[in-house]
Amino acid sequence: MTIASEYKTRPAFDGIYDVPEAARYLKASVHGNEVYPITSTKLIRWIRKGLASSEQYGEAGRDLLIAFEDLVSLRIIIALRSAGVGWAEIQRAKDWLSEQTGARRPFATEYLWT
Repeated sequence: MTIASEYKTRPAFDGIYDVPEAARYLKASVHGNEVYPITSTKLIRWIRKGLASSEQYGEAGRDLLIAFEDLVSLRIIIALRSAGVGWAEIQRAKDWLSEQTGARRPFATEYLWT
């Protein structure tokens, strides 16, 4: 089984975190809010850019529910942004990883983390 086929066969999971809750979790890491301050408004903008939970692009902010894999993806995006990586580079990396792995949320794959 290839990496891409493994991720294509995994089931999708529905979100369980609302946006304010996700922002609180992301701030909770060691010095998280000092490294890259995160707010619910920023998270909604990132979803609108298609960087996390892209299937919810048109949902109203109060209706967004974020899955654990989205939370992991957002943590990667925070790390990249705090390192000065631009949006275009993040989007290119996401697209390339999606193509290579076949994963809908490539920043949250075991392959990337290991």
